[in-house]
Amino acid sequence: MPLLLGLEKTITQALDKPGIQTRQHPYVPHITVGRVRNHRARSTLARMAHGLPRQYISPVVVNKLILFESTLNQEGAVYTRFASFPLTG
Repeated sequence: MPLLLGLEKTITQALDKPGIQTRQHPYVPHITVGRVRNHRARSTLARMAHGLPRQYISPVVVNKLILFESTLNQEGAVYTRFASFPLTG
C-alpha cells in the first residue's frame, strides 16, 4: 500500500501545479462497488454491511491506473474514461 499512497501523492502534487482542485481529505485507497441515492436504502445497506465479517485479500499486482470522470444525471452516474497510465517499471 505504500506505493499506492506514494502514487496518489505524486498525482495530487502534479495536479496542484496547474491549479486543478483535488480532494481536501486524506486519500484512502478503495473500490467503489455502488452508490445509494436515498436515506432508507443507505440505512438498510449500512445495517447489512455492519453484519458482514471483515475480509482481507492477498496483495495484487496493478499494472495500470485508469482515471474515470463521474457525471451524475437523473439515470445515475455516467463514467467516462479520462486517462490511462501504465504502472510497469
